[in-house]
Amino acid sequence: MPKMIPLVVNQYISDIANTAYDNVAFKQRFGFDDCNAGLGYLEDVDTLCPPSKFFSMRYLKATFDDTALPGRRGAQIQFPVASPDPVAIQAAVTALKSCGAVCIDLIGERWTVVPPSIGNYVVGTAQMVLGDDGQYADKRAGRAIYSSDALGAGQIVNVAYEIEPVALSGVIDGCIGAIDESSACLIAGISPRRAIAKGSVQNDANPKASFSRAAPIQSLAEVQNCISNVGNINFVQCVGYRGENIRRIDLLFP
Repeated sequence: MPKMIPLVVNQYISDIANTAYDNVAFKQRFGFDDCNAGLGYLEDVDTLCPPSKFFSMRYLKATFDDTALPGRRGAQIQFPVASPDPVAIQAAVTALKSCGAVCIDLIGERWTVVPPSIGNYVVGTAQMVLGDDGQYADKRAGRAIYSSDALGAGQIVNVAYEIEPVALSGVIDGCIGAIDESSACLIAGISPRRAIAKGSVQNDANPKASFSRAAPIQSLAEVQNCISNVGNINFVQCVGYRGENIRRIDLLFP
């Protein structure tokens, strides 16, 4: 097993409410310290109370083909990005390409459950009630104008979500904004940030039935508001969060 070294991000800015967390710990495979320059990492910091138990930081997953340094070829290394600002993300991508990375993916911040005190919602006690279509209800799908962490405003992304129940889909409409349901200009590669509504389903045949519905979010400024609105639906029992993903982000910055 490769040797791992403990590092911390000096200050990490969360997608949720632009909250700053100090000294967020992570581990990285030994031998890539030359690629860490300028990324805001510190070594050997005594972090008694790390905040990262609640979430996973956004990061760049870099694949290397650096034959000049033995052991790097084919290695996939995670490099946390301290800020969701497009300038910071683009700078990190450029730095990793200069360090020998040949493929880079952006992996968004992740909260399995956003605590209600952070997401500003009240835990629901009801159950989702579905019609006869159940989980096969019709979906609203198309393209939306989206503000990207890495690319800035004015991007086009694909979105799709169930129309039923309307109490939830109506809130999702507000999270993502207007959708053009035509097939023109649909593009792949960018997976938009999203709140994840979770809870139980009224189902006598299966008392353990549950649901998980994604609510795509148009901009970072709307993240906490969307989480709050989704979480305050009476049948939503908790809310997760997934940040923006972009496969092969390195191709977008020559």
